[in-house]
Amino acid sequence: MQIAKNILIFLLAFICAFVALSICNSCIAKQPEFWQISFRDILQLSMTLFIAFFIAHHLRNRYSDKQIQKNLFLEITNDIAKILANESDFLREFMQQFSRAKSDKIKVILLLKKISNKITVLETYSCRLDDNTKKLVARLRGYFDIINQIVAGEDDFIKAESFSDDSINKVLKNTFDIIFVLDQIKLNLFH
Repeated sequence: MQIAKNILIFLLAFICAFVALSICNSCIAKQPEFWQISFRDILQLSMTLFIAFFIAHHLRNRYSDKQIQKNLFLEITNDIAKILANESDFLREFMQQFSRAKSDKIKVILLLKKISNKITVLETYSCRLDDNTKKLVARLRGYFDIINQIVAGEDDFIKAESFSDDSINKVLKNTFDIIFVLDQIKLNLFH
């Protein structure tokens, strides 16, 4: 990335120097003595240099804005992966319990809300990225909705009944699918 940025800056500097030299050359060709350049020629040279530097500054800011968005996207994907990796054992143990403490129920609901909010942020920012990343984020939402449906149901309340081994396995599978999709998103951001 740094090399591409340096090449862009070099090209813009070259273009600015070329424009400035061509204007100076036309001024010298018009008048036999260089110190007799008119105010209009100086003003024209100044405006050309201003426009060239303005364009270079604008392109540099635009490049850095895209990089900031990718870094934010990457930070959120890392955060979701870390949360799921750390809390998947707790979620499995919670689902295997026959009697669940109210504090554990609250912790699971907050965990699901936290992940859902982070996925919503990814969905919001994915519209600025390529189509493959949008598809991966949509898959991410689908896997999470399956987990949320099994654990919390429609009303976002923890189900009172015990969870079957099949539903526990489905939650764990979708958790690992989410982590896999997050890794695919990270790879996609760098290519």
